[in-house]
Amino acid sequence: MRRRLREVLLFGSDLARGPADTTERRQCYYILAHQYIAAKLNVCNGCWAPCGICTAEELFNKYTPADIGTLKGNDPLRQQFLELAAYLDDYNNRNLNT
Repeated sequence: MRRRLREVLLFGSDLARGPADTTERRQCYYILAHQYIAAKLNVCNGCWAPCGICTAEELFNKYTPADIGTLKGNDPLRQQFLELAAYLDDYNNRNLNT
């Protein structure tokens, strides 16, 4: 059961261990991944599911950390990752209206 949950949450990646260095920790892929994991756990705990979860899943299925790590700060895709992470952060901290 735990293995299956990990596969569902992490798309077969090693995100559970976390990034190896500080540079990777600041990478927007991991920022979104951590907010996504927290949101999925909130849903598993009985909270309502925000629409951002499906959007994050689509992004994770389409891009890898290597794809996103090469983007410049003003890249629209990078901004999409960060904006979605901020939205899920608001959800995780109960700052969204239900």
